[in-house]
Amino acid sequence: MHKIIVLILFILLNSIEMIAQDQGITSNTHEKFVNQIVFATSKSDLAFKKERSSSFKNQFSSDQNIYGRVYLDQSIKNKTKEYAPGVLMYDLYIDNQRIEHKKSFGMYRHLQDKSFYTEQMDADESWSQWTSWKVWLLPEENDEELKYGNCNIPSRAFALALLDLKPGSHSIRMDLYHVDMTGTNKSAILASGQFTFNLKQKDKNRLAFAYAPPLPGDKYKGSDKEETIADIKSAFIQELGKTPLICGIYKNGWTEGTYSLTGQKYRKIAGWAVFEDSDGDGQVPITTFNFISDYASGSWSKLRFDSHCLGCANWEVEVAAVKALGTN
Repeated sequence: MHKIIVLILFILLNSIEMIAQDQGITSNTHEKFVNQIVFATSKSDLAFKKERSSSFKNQFSSDQNIYGRVYLDQSIKNKTKEYAPGVLMYDLYIDNQRIEHKKSFGMYRHLQDKSFYTEQMDADESWSQWTSWKVWLLPEENDEELKYGNCNIPSRAFALALLDLKPGSHSIRMDLYHVDMTGTNKSAILASGQFTFNLKQKDKNRLAFAYAPPLPGDKYKGSDKEETIADIKSAFIQELGKTPLICGIYKNGWTEGTYSLTGQKYRKIAGWAVFEDSDGDGQVPITTFNFISDYASGSWSKLRFDSHCLGCANWEVEVAAVKALGTN
């Protein structure tokens, strides 16, 4: 009998310990908004255990920053005991339409990995202990945490989704759920939040590139900049048979030299260009080539392909963002 009592006590203590792993309800605000996602214009208004609920908002405009905080009653581990650690999935709805995952809004976060858009804790604590953390929607563009590359995933996706919308008022909803590592078990919605968003036409260009990798640096100081960019565009058309959506000069511009055999002068320039989405995934490459021009009869010849630009930037950007440059 004594052994049975000891065993029962052991089981009870372990059960209590498992629940005690939770952060639990971390503040009065947490208790008020449990299983919800709340939003504010400042990260400081959502500081862990020091929230200012009077600053929470349900109406925003496109010239404001938007941060969110998730409040759960238990950690993911304790809420979804039947699942092994997996990923959190955020679904975003605009005017009741779910944003497609090709816009990268899925915002998969491996629960056993550190996340730079949430409170910093040890890697194994996030899914077993956290009951509250931050999410980024439209953060300050110079936010220190954006440099880590993860917190801008939802920001980039949200900004891209906005580019498809007409100016005016739109309803936004964010849902959070958990999916196990096999992808076969999905929890019910763990938390949800919503707000009204006023999109202004004048903000579309800024949002297009707000959270994207920067375009190649342009430090060209020549007075013929527009003419040179037009020549680069023509060179891309001739070499690739496609018209760029946008193109530019890579960094400092021209470098000059002389052919060793003939003594003829030449000049080179690196140009970058973004082309139409070719496979429908919403991503397009920035292509960077070196072009060369020869000096003869008192003028420079048309640019021609010289080489791939080793060391120049090549990465993927969203084509929708580039197209948005044409809007005012």
